[in-house]
Amino acid sequence: MDADSNISRKQIIAVLILLAGLSGLIYPILTDQNQAHNFESEQVLLELSQNRTMEGLLYIPDGEGPFPVVYFGAGSGADPIQYSHYGEGFSRQGFLTFIHGPSRSFTSFPSTIHWEIVHGNEFLFNRSLREDIIVLSQLESRHDTDSDRIVVGGHSGGANGAYRIALEKPDVSGIIAIAGRFPPENIDELETNLLLATGGKDTLVPPEKLEDIAFNVTGKHLNRNKFDGDFEGNNATKIFVSESSGHLTEAFDDKLIEESVRWALYSAGKDASGNINIETKSFRTVLLQFLSGMVMFISAVWLSGSYNYKFNNKNLFRFLIPVIVFVIFYIVLLSTIARQFIQLEPAGYQWFQYLVIGIIASTIGVVVTKSSNIFKILNKKEFALDLFFLLITGASFVLISTQFVIFQLVTSVVLGSLLFLFLSFISLLLWKSGMDLRQRLIFNILAVIWLLPVLVPPY
Repeated sequence: MDADSNISRKQIIAVLILLAGLSGLIYPILTDQNQAHNFESEQVLLELSQNRTMEGLLYIPDGEGPFPVVYFGAGSGADPIQYSHYGEGFSRQGFLTFIHGPSRSFTSFPSTIHWEIVHGNEFLFNRSLREDIIVLSQLESRHDTDSDRIVVGGHSGGANGAYRIALEKPDVSGIIAIAGRFPPENIDELETNLLLATGGKDTLVPPEKLEDIAFNVTGKHLNRNKFDGDFEGNNATKIFVSESSGHLTEAFDDKLIEESVRWALYSAGKDASGNINIETKSFRTVLLQFLSGMVMFISAVWLSGSYNYKFNNKNLFRFLIPVIVFVIFYIVLLSTIARQFIQLEPAGYQWFQYLVIGIIASTIGVVVTKSSNIFKILNKKEFALDLFFLLITGASFVLISTQFVIFQLVTSVVLGSLLFLFLSFISLLLWKSGMDLRQRLIFNILAVIWLLPVLVPPY
């Protein structure tokens, strides 16, 4: 009786903790939905050719237009959602804004590897430029855009692309280049308004690098946060440094966003002297929301373990438990990480990648299940099989998806390693909660089928 009562009290406490975590998870979402927006946003997928696409976020201001355009590129390996504050800032001031990521190949792999991709950046820059011009043409053809007022920009790799677009289309109204360290050799031929910006703590693209670029453009040694030229002459140039930001945090820097919005307004011939309200969700807020979600998830895992022992191995509900836990895991990540850092929604156009990872995960899952008896005989910790499953499944998919192409492989290995560590921690929680190997495999198979194609898409 006391034992049952004790278990009941623990379950009640776990439910209360779960509800507290749920409150911390949904409160920022409800607050954000209550804020008034004078624009609409949507995720779009543009077809560039028969086998290449570009994903991005399109922000359309309220009203009929025509609207000036901002075409903004995400950093290399970054997701457009990371720059949503830029998109919101531009669109609040009346710009139709497209925040785009890199183009992707969605043919059935393996396909032919171009040696130019492995050995030369110029091939990538040229291909990216051709695709940027295609997308800009699509934006210009819209009835609600003003093709005479186009500002191009980007962060890091996106800024490198913006330089080249402006040289290819000298009629653009301005450039917003944030931490773009690789301008083309003929950057001195640039004839438009140029904002060069970076963070004071950016060791990858320090302010001194931008001073060199500004000198190549203007022939002058420009001081930080000083202005040269004028917008009417289409030769305004400025180096702006936000002292508090490093390379990775420049996507969330209020000062950089505000300066970028002002530059776009002036370049498009609009007044930018008034107050520009930049509403960003701080990294701390996102972190607290994520931690609240994880508290809810851990409580759900513990509760599932407390009921798990009641069902024998043939009971269907026993195998529904990891599915329910996965759904909670899915909701937590979709409500936090996916709203700020990376799009995690399953994409229909990646069906072949889902099929491949599904076959890999299921095959390795069968091998792991068959191996469990050996571990029992040797009296080894069964949790090692979880790590084996995650490692071999992830490594196999990364190698097949990237086809050993170096520049793809490095990024994918880093992202894949982070996912391995994260899912290993989750698997440890499931193991400690009392879930058996088959239950944990159900969860892990669902997790890798969902997350690996997102983190390791084909280029």
